[in-house]
Amino acid sequence: MLSTYFHRNRTGAYTFLIHKFHEPFSSINALELANANHLKNFMAHTCCQTKLNAVWRGKMATYTPWWQIVIALFLPIFVKTIKFTPEKSQDAGDSFGTFDDLYHLYTAPISVFATNTISFLIFVGLCSYFVLVELEVRVTLLEYVIWGWALTLLFEEFRQLISSDGSIARKLRYWFASYWNQYDLAMFIVGVAAIIVRLTVNGDDEFDSVRYLYSITVAMFYVRSLQSFLVEENLGPKIIMLGKMIIDLIVFVRVFLIFVLSFGIMYTANLFPNSRLSLQLLKRIFYVPYWQIYGENFLEFLEGDDNGCTRNESVWRDTGDMRCPESKVLVPVLGGLYMFLTNILLINLLIAMFSYTFQTIQDQSEKIWRFYLYSIVREYYERPVIPHPFIILAHVVRIICHLRCCNAKQSDNEFTHTKLLESMKYLVENGDLKERGNLRSALVTRIKRDPPLAQAREHLKQPVRESDISLCERNSFFNC
Repeated sequence: MLSTYFHRNRTGAYTFLIHKFHEPFSSINALELANANHLKNFMAHTCCQTKLNAVWRGKMATYTPWWQIVIALFLPIFVKTIKFTPEKSQDAGDSFGTFDDLYHLYTAPISVFATNTISFLIFVGLCSYFVLVELEVRVTLLEYVIWGWALTLLFEEFRQLISSDGSIARKLRYWFASYWNQYDLAMFIVGVAAIIVRLTVNGDDEFDSVRYLYSITVAMFYVRSLQSFLVEENLGPKIIMLGKMIIDLIVFVRVFLIFVLSFGIMYTANLFPNSRLSLQLLKRIFYVPYWQIYGENFLEFLEGDDNGCTRNESVWRDTGDMRCPESKVLVPVLGGLYMFLTNILLINLLIAMFSYTFQTIQDQSEKIWRFYLYSIVREYYERPVIPHPFIILAHVVRIICHLRCCNAKQSDNEFTHTKLLESMKYLVENGDLKERGNLRSALVTRIKRDPPLAQAREHLKQPVRESDISLCERNSFFNC
């Protein structure tokens, strides 16, 4: 259906993708519907991809290489080497002036992505320097700068949360649907915990906990930068594979935990009978079987090695960690059985799961990458142009615009359209959509919770009111 309409009327097909449905479709458009329900075939369609590619590069020609854009971002004198395409409403011979070229260069989503990525790498570099060199008992100026920079990152996540459509519950569901957002939440929780501990510890003795939390936070920031690879057609699917494999690993950990716990209790019950209840006992249960998964056999320990320990109960019962293991013939046999099951059977089963996940994604890597590209393009299209930490200025302007325009409806943009094109009205009035199959119905029927097709047709035929023009235009420099 979409292919037919795309070949007949490209402009109308592009508008269909972003035209908002009415109830009972919860006021979403075709792209949002396909993204929410993982319709990868639909999202990989030429119509969707050409639309996303055009949005991604803004007014720049779609064949412009990325390195040429990066050079122009840092050396604006090269902006004239980039070809910009004027609106269709303008004459074909019209061209933008230098200021217009610079404006369209810096406001294109691909440019916003580039500047934000570079800004984030600078931030991570400062964090690394701080943790390695300047993490002292007293708070330094650099630490305050990092706190403020991280706060702007948190503000941007909050903006993404509240800027989505719908009720608060729907906003939260939409935000938490992204694994990256869930990761961001965990990352900021660890970072806030590090700051709280930093402000409450007293003396050098307790400062190691601050160093632990800060170093974990920096490591999580590094992992977060992997999202920038999603825009690359070759690396993007690999990042998706990595995420899917982590999910496989989390599922498989439950099986590993059963084996670790069962054999750990067998080890401890025979090597340390009648142990005193303590945290040391819990450590003994998990320590040896966990590291045996990675090839450490602990054979001397399982055979009852007594170096550096005591068998005197009056001594080890007080200290808890100086007790020698008992020498039992059965324990090394259990250790061999455990390593056979884990290192040969379970590890190879996990590798097989990884191989299946890899092959499944590799077979349709282009389709999967095109599906996930939508969320990246949408995010950086809606994100303020100014990178961190100066993005706080854009947030202030957004708040002012919201206070001035609180009663105005959202104006049309590259991802939202509220007015039906004349070409689509013509198709509806002449019954072409009905004869060829209603496009909206064709999309919605692929979803389990689809409404009746008759309602879809009726809503498509309903006249659409002209939306109010917001005082804050989408394409302003501060992205109001």
